Amino acid sequence: KDGDLMLDSMVLTGQGTDFRIDGAIGLAGERAMDVSIDGDVNLRLLEGFAPGIETTGSSTIGLRLHGTLDDPSLEGSVELAEASVRVPAVATQLSNLDGTIAFQEGQGKITRLTATSGGGTVEFSGVTDYRRSQFEFRVHASAKDVRVNYPPTIASIIDGDLTLAGVGGQSILNGNVVISRMSTASKLSFSDLFTSLQKPEGGLGQNPLLDAVQVNVHVGAIQQLPVETSLVRDIQADFDLDIVGTLGNPSLVGEIQIAQGELRMLGTHYRINRGEIRFIDALQAEPLLSVELETRIRDVDLALVLAGPSRDLSLSYRSDPPLPFHDLVDLVAVGKEPTVDPSIASRRRIEQQSVIQTGADNILSQAISRPVSKRLQRFFGVSRLKVDPQIGGLESNPSARLSTEQQIAEDITLIYSYDLSSAQQQAIRLEWNPDRKWSFIVTRDQNGLLGSDVLYKVRLR
Repeated sequence: KDGDLMLDSMVLTGQGTDFRIDGAIGLAGERAMDVSIDGDVNLRLLEGFAPGIETTGSSTIGLRLHGTLDDPSLEGSVELAEASVRVPAVATQLSNLDGTIAFQEGQGKITRLTATSGGGTVEFSGVTDYRRSQFEFRVHASAKDVRVNYPPTIASIIDGDLTLAGVGGQSILNGNVVISRMSTASKLSFSDLFTSLQKPEGGLGQNPLLDAVQVNVHVGAIQQLPVETSLVRDIQADFDLDIVGTLGNPSLVGEIQIAQGELRMLGTHYRINRGEIRFIDALQAEPLLSVELETRIRDVDLALVLAGPSRDLSLSYRSDPPLPFHDLVDLVAVGKEPTVDPSIASRRRIEQQSVIQTGADNILSQAISRPVSKRLQRFFGVSRLKVDPQIGGLESNPSARLSTEQQIAEDITLIYSYDLSSAQQQAIRLEWNPDRKWSFIVTRDQNGLLGSDVLYKVRLR
């Protein structure tokens, strides 16, 4: 009518949506407008304006849009109730969004807005503005005890303060995050844990919404960071990392310094003397590891140094007393005491060749098909599973025993083993090593007989 679009009590309804529009929009001249919108809106409508996000819940709106089409001004408020926002590529989502955004003279202000995420809470504040056909915003988020699963094998509890600011379609995310607790997936190997820190190929996937957000967030950790995992314990680490790049393709730069801790690898507990994980290439984000481990196995003090990228880790070692490499492998992999008797060492090499010729795969297959004693698992748990093709001793018939060990205390070990060629050949051994010189051993052999030994070791130099 006369170049104006008249909206007289126009009602729009749908699933979770029921609102009314009144007013007029000028289509000529200054294109003045004065439109009011009142009612309930299903937030899933936002998915059509912001591809790549998933929204649920409802909002109650009471808005008046006036001014001109070229320079509109917004008055009123938007109330959110039990809403949620999720970006599938991101490890967390916002749930139970409740709060109010008030608009006055075109500027929006978050007066109260809270949400839950990963079992923690997030509080929002900030302002938005729409002027000269440009949307500007600055939103601050304060997170407390939020669980983040990134990478998927590592769960972190974080506190943080983040600010997202932008103009138009470009924005930047700044802030600081502090890790207060970490845990890893169960049965995760050391190699899997280290490899998971590597940047995934392709980032978080193609998402225009995430790719438009630049990231510059510092990540630290509290002192004496608790790490809940079957691999490490009592760890003290210092995090000095920065997340850079885009939200769709983030990278880590910086380093993690490990001052102390204990690591479980190949069924053995190692003390961490020092450790460092460095991220020096933002494009590749491949971590470089340098860690020194110490342990004591069968009266041998052993130090291992792992260094290099995840795809090409190098190993160096030293031991007291000094050991040749094949004895080191026996000691670390299957816990066999080193032997220096030439006749035994020669015979052992012959046995090794014989076992290899008969097929080590057959031995491993028998070990896998014959499960570990459920009674042992239930009462003690299993800290080491090993197949030793040399444990047959000096007999000419090459055989192997499947053994499980449980470290009951730092100096007490329970060993349960049986011959793979006969399920009846079972033995139980309890070892107590109070120091490097004394060993007390109680054995129940395959015939049910009990025996004990007391060993006193003297090293002649």
